[in-house]
Amino acid sequence: MRHLADAIGLANPGITQLSMKAGDEASAATFLAVGNELAAGFVRSKIQKSFGTDVPADRLTVLTPEEFALLKKLEAQGFIQFVAEKTTQVYSTEPAAEPPARRKAALLKLAEAPMAEARRALKMATLLGDGGFPDEAAVPVAKAVIGAATALHALTLEAVPDAAPEIASTPGAGARLAAILDGADAVLLQLCLGGTPAGSPALVASASAFVEHAETHLAAEALKG
Repeated sequence: MRHLADAIGLANPGITQLSMKAGDEASAATFLAVGNELAAGFVRSKIQKSFGTDVPADRLTVLTPEEFALLKKLEAQGFIQFVAEKTTQVYSTEPAAEPPARRKAALLKLAEAPMAEARRALKMATLLGDGGFPDEAAVPVAKAVIGAATALHALTLEAVPDAAPEIASTPGAGARLAAILDGADAVLLQLCLGGTPAGSPALVASASAFVEHAETHLAAEALKG
């Protein structure tokens, strides 16, 4: 299989991916290629050379990227389903998917900076609140809550960016966090995202609970591996 992938990669006439669905016998295997429709002969010859058997025209389908994208859209909408059983991706120009464990470790690492910022802000809010300055504590409270929420949101990302994105400007961040936050935490986050809330001892306590919940969630995810 590796020889076939290398052969296509060395003299690729415009194929972005090639998949094989094994049959009961080697001669019954079927192939799906995506890319240049005129490359069917090239792909067939490489398959024949790798497997030592001819591939009839009805066992090799070449789709344009636009056609394949349409099929994937229909699959996402539930109209069709790709069967993964006995199907192997032989070649792809797309980078290999990062192993889930490595990706999760990278996302946990990404969450460290905003979580550290949340702890620092909460410490300041607590000092101000205990010192009799609840109004002044409101600004670091908002920073603590948004920082902790940013750390939680980092774990929901599909890709690993250089830094955790700001949740206030990230489309869909609220919906992804809704599955993690309980009712009180969700309300507090929306309050902080809407601007600096009115300061009070209760606000500092709520922020402290929010940060603690975030830390507990991150620790639990780290233990899962």
